[in-house]
Amino acid sequence: MNLYEAKKQDFPFIKQLLMESFTQTYLLKKPGFATMTANRVKELSSIENFYGRNKTFVLKDGDIIIGTVTLQKGIEIELKYLAVDPTYQGQGFGKVLVEHCLRTNNFSKTFVLIRDCSDPLKTRTVD
Repeated sequence: MNLYEAKKQDFPFIKQLLMESFTQTYLLKKPGFATMTANRVKELSSIENFYGRNKTFVLKDGDIIIGTVTLQKGIEIELKYLAVDPTYQGQGFGKVLVEHCLRTNNFSKTFVLIRDCSDPLKTRTVD
């Protein structure tokens, strides 16, 4: 496994992984979220615009990107677009990506807001 900051040429593969993950989560589990679906597709379709402004990390198995996460900078730093290829899920790779982000950045405080993708209005926090 190889974990590194994404290069520009990785973004078409990152976009594909995110779109596949998103499609499985929202369209198959909650087909009634049409507005959210349209907004998320629009957002993900411009993921290449994140290059240089935010830090996106990829986890590769050989030549295949199996996971990704983005640190989006703003007033706070937000972990966004965490996705792991379905064939690799349940093996701790999402945890590896999140821990890498936390370990390689000097955060004074960490606050976690977890959004349940199957019910976007349901959240929980971890301090």
